Amino acid sequence: MTQREFYSDRSGESPLPAAQEVSKSSSAQVIDGKSIEKVNSLELYSRNAREWAGTKQESMLEKFKYYKARFSTGVAKTSEKYKEIVKEPLLPQSLYVLTATLLGSVLARRKGGITRFLTPSIFGLVAFGICMPKTFQNSKHSLSSLESKYFPEFKVKQDMVTAAISDNADNLKIKYYNIQPVITEQVTRARRAVEDWWKKS
Repeated sequence: MTQREFYSDRSGESPLPAAQEVSKSSSAQVIDGKSIEKVNSLELYSRNAREWAGTKQESMLEKFKYYKARFSTGVAKTSEKYKEIVKEPLLPQSLYVLTATLLGSVLARRKGGITRFLTPSIFGLVAFGICMPKTFQNSKHSLSSLESKYFPEFKVKQDMVTAAISDNADNLKIKYYNIQPVITEQVTRARRAVEDWWKKS
């Protein structure tokens, strides 16, 4: 009996019974006669990683678009506010303001700490008001609006102090106008007395 005759009753079966059993399994595939088994946990991890990467990318793109739009809006508002406040050309007026500020710093270089700080600021503000009057008024109004919005209590106190100073200034003007005739009369008498004394001498 030859070998072929010995296995004649199994001639219809596949020579790779293990491959048939593996092929029936849902977690494995037979490719070119080789069993390739799937690892469910690895496949699940890979799918989750792809989904997480896709979600993260979409989230980052949304954040980028949001901050880009916010930045563009901020730039547009800043440009609009700048055009609203600045009415004079920056050159050469800003150079005059800077020169006055540096002059104040030079004049106060040998003074105390408070004087060294206040003198350049005062010189710069005065030059700012003289060289760029419209911009100065707009800046003052803008700062006053911000102060009213964020520091209302301080704004109320500042308005009270300003009103008190204004009232005192008005009272001084009234007193000056009331005293002016008396001062004029006294000066006239003194002048006449000096003239009479000069003539007699």
